[in-house]
Amino acid sequence: KKVLISGNLYYMDYKNQLVVTGELNDVGSNIRANVAKSYRAGLELMTSFLISKKVKLNLNGTYSQNKIEDFTEVLYDYTVGFDIVENNYKNTDIAFSPNMIAAASIEYNPFKGLNLMVQTKYVGEQFLDNTSNSDRKIEGYQTVDARISYSIFPKKMKEISFNLLANNIFNTLYSSNGYTYSYIVGETITENFYYPQAGTNFLIGMTLKF
Repeated sequence: KKVLISGNLYYMDYKNQLVVTGELNDVGSNIRANVAKSYRAGLELMTSFLISKKVKLNLNGTYSQNKIEDFTEVLYDYTVGFDIVENNYKNTDIAFSPNMIAAASIEYNPFKGLNLMVQTKYVGEQFLDNTSNSDRKIEGYQTVDARISYSIFPKKMKEISFNLLANNIFNTLYSSNGYTYSYIVGETITENFYYPQAGTNFLIGMTLKF
């Protein structure tokens, strides 16, 4: 009644999985390619602890391996004229697939209808393309959010709830997405582009249930 623990093991074996290459086409959409053999495998855990009648602690995390067995990178060499260079990689990470994701939250209900919550989330480093190149990655990041929720129960309605959500309360500077482009002019040149995420921001909402 006070502790809930659940877990999940998974293994997905792919044939011709369609994955993003990390590049964008001329209209800004992700370029995708089929890879012959790849897999996603991991462990997911979720726990909840009822510390007291008013306080609850929630924890969850995922550790995974997301691999392509054989990947060929195609680069264009502009050093002298125009040439195509192919680089082959074995057992590389699938783009935009962090190995570690974790979250923790604590909820406090001082009285009926009022819920206070603080939550932190961590996302590990991930690569912008399928080469596992450390020069083409998004750094891991952690954010903290807070929420206040208050509900009332009028006679002619099931519930009216008011919510105030403060996201990224410590104004962490981070990126969760981006793209990369590499080419050769004498040497390999890599250009990375990142989408910065919002600093501290707020969301106010109201929910009516009849």
